[in-house]
Amino acid sequence: MLRLIIHNVGPILDADIRLKKVNVFIGPQSSGKSTIAKIISFCSWLEKNKHELEESYLFARSVMDRMVSYHRMEGYLQDDSRIFYQGDNIAFAYNWDENDTIPLEFDLNSCNPSGFVKKEVFFFKTERLTNPKVLYIPAERNFVSVVPNLQKYDDSKDSLQNFIVDWFEAKRSYRKDVVLDLIDLGMKYYFENGEDFIQMEDGKSIRLRNASSGLQSVTPLLVVADYLTKGLYEKERPFSVEEQDVLNRLLHNLAVKSQPAAESADQIRRLQGFLQGKVYSHTQFVIEEPEQNLFPEEQYKLMEHLVGIINRGKQHRLTISTHSPYIINFLNVLLRRPADTASYLSSESLNVFLVSGGRLTDMMMHNRERTKWAVDTSVLNAAMDNIAEEFEGLV
Repeated sequence: MLRLIIHNVGPILDADIRLKKVNVFIGPQSSGKSTIAKIISFCSWLEKNKHELEESYLFARSVMDRMVSYHRMEGYLQDDSRIFYQGDNIAFAYNWDENDTIPLEFDLNSCNPSGFVKKEVFFFKTERLTNPKVLYIPAERNFVSVVPNLQKYDDSKDSLQNFIVDWFEAKRSYRKDVVLDLIDLGMKYYFENGEDFIQMEDGKSIRLRNASSGLQSVTPLLVVADYLTKGLYEKERPFSVEEQDVLNRLLHNLAVKSQPAAESADQIRRLQGFLQGKVYSHTQFVIEEPEQNLFPEEQYKLMEHLVGIINRGKQHRLTISTHSPYIINFLNVLLRRPADTASYLSSESLNVFLVSGGRLTDMMMHNRERTKWAVDTSVLNAAMDNIAEEFEGLV
């Protein structure tokens, strides 16, 4: 079972999470929701990058430095910060004292710890079980809808740049004759002559950059999510996972033995990354504020759609950080739907946590009378009750 432990990282004081297919975090601003989401994204990335990790420790580079720069987490790590992650392929422990037992729950063959930078210990399974496509969808995603010449935006250590790359790859699949329905909004998306278009219900089209803020926010999310749950997996994939590992080793040996010039070395590194992405077992989505600029009814439709597409025959996974009580309430609807419904969620596949005061409160509860699990929304409803009481007191 996947597990994540966080101690004193940014606003998070202590968290111990058994990660599931869908993980939802709600809480006030600056409570640490995004901190947890970013660490989940980073640890999922570790699952697929054994060769990059080996290359990093050869040059004594900390992988945690990558997380800090990629997710803009400068100042989040303290002297006593600790992270432990146990996933499908690896376990990773950051800053665990030599006298403390790393909380492994199953046998892993460890690599030589002397080869890694201090404070970072990895344990690799003998057989790699998964190769996830990891996509962090930031709250700033509407940036890609309105800013021209995005091809010139280049910051390889930035999560937004990574999203831009996936956005450009995904949207090429949707043309005027192959449009993408935008959930139940009655609108469609397509890409033509280097421009993003929204086709309205009356058949007329407008440029995405001229559309409403809600469309500018939700369209990139829907396009990339659809492509990375369906389109990407329908493409021809000529390399098996085993073949991919062999090719990566060959390229690594070539880089070490030939000592290529800087330009060639960069090409080898990028080719390794290309091969690494040839075979994906599933997509790990991490989405900040999916409700951004959306009316509650559209928030419902979006959540229904996201759960439906991650159920598309692959073991896709979804992590969400949100401020929206509507999204939390709608999860109870999905829990009650018949199991053969496309957007059905089981209690075994869902985590919901309230993040507050640096700690997590599990919001999943068991209703003994109905022998069903549900999300406890009483904390969220209490805030509305307080507002109602204040209002009544003013009348």
